Amino acid sequence: MRTTSPLEDKAEDRGELRHSMRGICRIRQHGPQGWRVTLQRQNQVYTRKFSDDRYGGTAQALAAAQTFRDSLLVQHPGMSRRAQCGILKKNNTSGVSGVTRSVVMNRCSKTLAPTVYWVARWPGENGIPTQRRFAVTKYGEWGAFLKAVEARRHGLACLEECPLYPTYD
Repeated sequence: MRTTSPLEDKAEDRGELRHSMRGICRIRQHGPQGWRVTLQRQNQVYTRKFSDDRYGGTAQALAAAQTFRDSLLVQHPGMSRRAQCGILKKNNTSGVSGVTRSVVMNRCSKTLAPTVYWVARWPGENGIPTQRRFAVTKYGEWGAFLKAVEARRHGLACLEECPLYPTYD
């Protein structure tokens, strides 16, 4: 039987609290206080306020807010990390999500000429970002780009099909 220290118990409790409060924040303004639930899915924002006065106290309002948030998550499940990584951002110039062209000044070389790379990035194990660079001088512009695209696809294929954020049971 494994025993945990009080510090480990507190850290575990904080993690559970953080997950149970995801999407819920306390409203402390002039006037009625309460909780606000905010959830965004597919560019649609769902929000609702739960007043302490209306629900008979802080704890009851929080319970109602958590129930509402949980029902929203059932109706509108989150995207998987793989699907999230596939979204093409507005500032993307390569046409492929997670693939960028990078120009690096090499200060150690005698020529001071920049080195051009195509870089593929994806979330690796445990959320630690992973990247691979492909030099244009070695593979050519098009070859380096294609290798970066293939590395990105391989990296995303290795991701588990798990939700970006956990569900609340």
